[in-house]
Amino acid sequence: MIRACVRPTQPTDASWLAPRLRTADRNEIDALAGIDHLVALQAAADASVIPFTIVDTQDHPIAMMGCTRDVNIPWVGYIWLLGSNRIVDIRNTFLRQSRMWIPALGQPFKVLANVVDERNKTHIKWLRWIGFTFVKRHEHMGVQERPFYEFIRIL
Repeated sequence: MIRACVRPTQPTDASWLAPRLRTADRNEIDALAGIDHLVALQAAADASVIPFTIVDTQDHPIAMMGCTRDVNIPWVGYIWLLGSNRIVDIRNTFLRQSRMWIPALGQPFKVLANVVDERNKTHIKWLRWIGFTFVKRHEHMGVQERPFYEFIRIL
């Protein structure tokens, strides 16, 4: 088990992490947006109120996360997390601490929401673990028109 910590995202984090993303995370980006993984990571970080990166002791990114604003509904934030396979190396710490990150990530919002690829079973299980409720299955979503689940949590 490796040691890790969370810090504010730095400009080079997305370029380090993008080629190392979990297959499920790459598939989700491809299915929903169909854009380059680095572009997706950077756009999510840039749009987030305060993006965070989970790093190892050498300051190498393991995962990035954040919460973006809904321009039409300012009290709703869209939470996201994309990571590498190394997240398994910190799974116990990750699971314990991820429940604490939700209030920090969602601080300016009253509701957190987003969608997750139906194939991404690990993320679905984790989202339930941290208190999200699945409210709708979208049969045809994104550029690949794949099934996605919509999830929500009221803060």
